[in-house]
Amino acid sequence: METSLLEGYSPEQIAGELREYPPDDISGRVCMETIYQYVYVGEGRMGGFYKKLRRKQKERQKRYERKPQKSRIPSRISIHDRPREIGERKCYGDWETDSVIFSEQQSVLSVQVERKMRLCRLKKVKNKTAKEHEQSIQEHLSLLPAFLRRSITRDNGTENVLHKETEKLLKISSYFCDTYASWQKGGVENLNGLIREYLPKDCDFDSMSNMMIFEIQERINNRPRKCLNYQKP
Repeated sequence: METSLLEGYSPEQIAGELREYPPDDISGRVCMETIYQYVYVGEGRMGGFYKKLRRKQKERQKRYERKPQKSRIPSRISIHDRPREIGERKCYGDWETDSVIFSEQQSVLSVQVERKMRLCRLKKVKNKTAKEHEQSIQEHLSLLPAFLRRSITRDNGTENVLHKETEKLLKISSYFCDTYASWQKGGVENLNGLIREYLPKDCDFDSMSNMMIFEIQERINNRPRKCLNYQKP
């Protein structure tokens, strides 16, 4: 387990591999939560294994530790009303979106990822305003045939308040995560972790060209993914 952590495997990946043990041999099996407890509470904390996790947080962020607040998103449809087939990744054309920000930078990275095939679209926008963010989404998804733009899952950030404009233009439904529950759109959250490998929070993002962003996008899209049986998005 420690070797896998040092190689950069997530607790979920390690637990998944350990499930491959023969049915009658449970000696090496361990669940994902046990691994997290080892890293953050047990002996693994002294070993600094948290530094090998994607987000490198010294303290583990609990999913439900914040109280939900009233959303300011107009005509908001909860993720709990989203069709089950979207959550199960059964069809193509369901997207997630987010914004990646940088320290003391005006520019923001607008990010979209397709839930089933993990194809991503990245665009540098001037700021985190709703207008810039929504125009980026429209630019990316308008190039696709209708069957590849069925829905988009969002968080409750103010950059998403104009979601109805995209729904009207592209006939695409938007669903919103619970407040402080970004893990409900785990596809784009995981993608953000990959993006940080190329674009650290303290990088000079304002000076980066659109071509440089495109090259990062294509490098990620041509990266073999375990969840795709090591095919590329």
